[in-house]
Amino acid sequence: MHLIQDENGQMVHHGQTAGDAGEHHCAGNCSSCASAGDERREALALLQYMQKHNAQHAAELDRVAANLEKLDMKDVADQIRAAVSEFQKGTLRLSLAATLAGEYIKEV
Repeated sequence: MHLIQDENGQMVHHGQTAGDAGEHHCAGNCSSCASAGDERREALALLQYMQKHNAQHAAELDRVAANLEKLDMKDVADQIRAAVSEFQKGTLRLSLAATLAGEYIKEV
């Protein structure tokens, strides 16, 4: 079994499990199973998903920091903002990785 991105951009399980005895369950509508680039496409889908996922969490944490600052917990808010900054740097690296992975997929 592997993960693919569904029509909403969410990662979903796909393919065979240990008990499937080789059966494949994509019903012929799975573009990620059509070529030798399956694993590359899967990696790209995961990177793209994680970028969006991380951006949502960063926004949530920014809101938490703002609320804590209003509660006179500036030192806590500052630490959260510092963590968000580091988090965003990691997400930027995921973005670069996704771009690079996309170039490999073009080759297939």
